[in-house]
Formats: sequence, structure tokens, C-alpha cells
Amino acid sequence: MYNKYELQLEILVSERSEERVIQIARRVYSERGGATEGSGQSACQISAEEFIDGVQDALIELLEGNSRLQDAGIEIHSIKCSSGEPIRAA
Repeated sequence: MYNKYELQLEILVSERSEERVIQIARRVYSERGGATEGSGQSACQISAEEFIDGVQDALIELLEGNSRLQDAGIEIHSIKCSSGEPIRAA
């Protein structure tokens, strides 16, 4: 039996950091073994660059690939990421 918790996060990513976030997420994706498309002999590996196309994909990958959550036995059931909207950080 599981208990379900809903956690809402609002994350700020500076425009200067976006490319770094994407690169780190691509590294995490590759370290986790990536993903394949198709099955059997027609299966092919999906590259990190193809799988993580922007900041939204990167944030999701960083959450799913967080080893501390895995170590604690936390299973992510679903993730929703809306598009970024420009704001001025305080």
C-alpha cells in the first residue's frame, strides 16, 4: 500500500542557467541508461539531445533521475511541467 502526496513546486531558472540545466539533465539521462524507441531488433537508443529538447524536459529528467528520492524509496507517479513565463526575480 502507498500513501499519495501531492507536492507543488515553483522553480525559477535564470536565462543564463538554462543551457547548463539542459546539459546536466542530458548527462543524468545518459547515466540512467537513456530510453529506446521500438522493440526487438528494430529498437534504437534515443539520444540525450533528442530526448531532452528544452528546460521543461530537463527539469522533469532531473526530478526523475534524483538518486536521493530513489534512495528514500520515493516513487514519482506523475509530473506536470508548464511552460516558463518571464518574471523578474526579487
